[in-house]
Amino acid sequence: MHLAVRTTWLIPLWVIAVGGTAHAATYGIQRWIPLTPPTGAFDFVDFEPTQRRVYVAHATTVAVVDPDKSMQVASLTTAAFNGVHGTAFRPDGKFAFVSAGGGNQALKVDLSNMMVVGTAATGADPDHILYDSFSNMVLTFNNGGASATVIDPATMAVTKTITFSAGSKPEVSVSDGQGKIYANLNGSNKLAQIDTATWSATEWALPATCAPTGIAMDIAGRRLFTACAGKLAITDADTGAAVGAPITTGAGADGVAYDPTSKLVFTTNGRSGTLTVIKQMSADSYMFVEDDVTAAGCRTNAFDPMTHVIYSVCNHNAVLSLAVIGPSGSTTDGGSSTDSAGATGNGGATGAAGATGAAGTTGVAGSNTGAAGGAASTGTAGTGSVTGVAGASGASGAGTAGTGATTGTGGSGPGVKSASSGGCGCSYAETSARAVWLALCVALLLIRFALARGSRRAWERGARNTTR
Repeated sequence: MHLAVRTTWLIPLWVIAVGGTAHAATYGIQRWIPLTPPTGAFDFVDFEPTQRRVYVAHATTVAVVDPDKSMQVASLTTAAFNGVHGTAFRPDGKFAFVSAGGGNQALKVDLSNMMVVGTAATGADPDHILYDSFSNMVLTFNNGGASATVIDPATMAVTKTITFSAGSKPEVSVSDGQGKIYANLNGSNKLAQIDTATWSATEWALPATCAPTGIAMDIAGRRLFTACAGKLAITDADTGAAVGAPITTGAGADGVAYDPTSKLVFTTNGRSGTLTVIKQMSADSYMFVEDDVTAAGCRTNAFDPMTHVIYSVCNHNAVLSLAVIGPSGSTTDGGSSTDSAGATGNGGATGAAGATGAAGTTGVAGSNTGAAGGAASTGTAGTGSVTGVAGASGASGAGTAGTGATTGTGGSGPGVKSASSGGCGCSYAETSARAVWLALCVALLLIRFALARGSRRAWERGARNTTR
């Protein structure tokens, strides 16, 4: 009975230890990369992973940025670039395809020399552009024409025009790489599923007043994430059914990104100047984590799957700039390629003393290894230690990881992730693993304490009964 009462402490301690790490670090703008020209309209931000370049559609040009060097390295500029909206890429990174809304056309660009080598006529005002690796086709989603144009990227010949319901105003699209393409229809408040086998579209209703813009996908879990007006709508990609109620985001949610590693969903909110972070607990369960401050106007985005940062664009000190958003970031200006050192590792915490065993018995021994280092406890004169987490190297990977015993040593060298005060520079998964192991150690100590105390009381009751 005494044991049952005391072990109830384990439940809240476990919940606190694990629940307290639902989000590893606050996100923020780590640095700004100024763009040329420094003013003017902008639209989509797109990331090409093969050459590691960020492309920013910028009125009559496309700015090409090397995020690892924190500088703009090229511009795609031609008379045909009239009202450019977005950029898509062939999977090998050799060619880009640009939607030019002012000229109602798509352009093919050879990235080896930045020259336009082909064009295709599209529907009115092509907005988002997508390269579908499954069908090996390029699609433009024509905001002014309620249609999508299907283009053969080799010849730039138009092979099909997909028509949506009247007034649809297609916005952002995403491919599952398995024969299905999904596009938000802003004007009709719907989500379209395109079957590449027939190039036909099925339209699903989204929540009332959604006005959908950005979209991202959990391909493995078959879930679609749509940015609505201050909400995130989640849809089953196979049935079109809504998954739970929409989740509140910051004002002006536009771009959406999904990190399959951390299971985090992000929306960039232009009006409120925030980044909303949502945790995917399972395919059907989601938890709002926080709204982090970015900058007003940062609305479209692109996700970097290698560094796990988010790229957005807005004005900084009256200059149009690319914002690099990541965990525990500090704001730095300019295009310097020298960034702050890797985040300082957590100091090695002193391990909990081993519980005194009843009548000199050896306490419960335990050890754990992994992200949190080892921990051990012994009876009577027990000692324990937890190895401090090594300081994370910068995102470029050039930093030297620190080591920690009583005090962690910070990573050094050029890195793109700067640690804010108190940040550990660790990933969500690493932080969660440490919390689980530490919680297990605490639980074992508490169980040992309860058993020892229960045994002592039983012995005292027996002694009293004997004297009577």
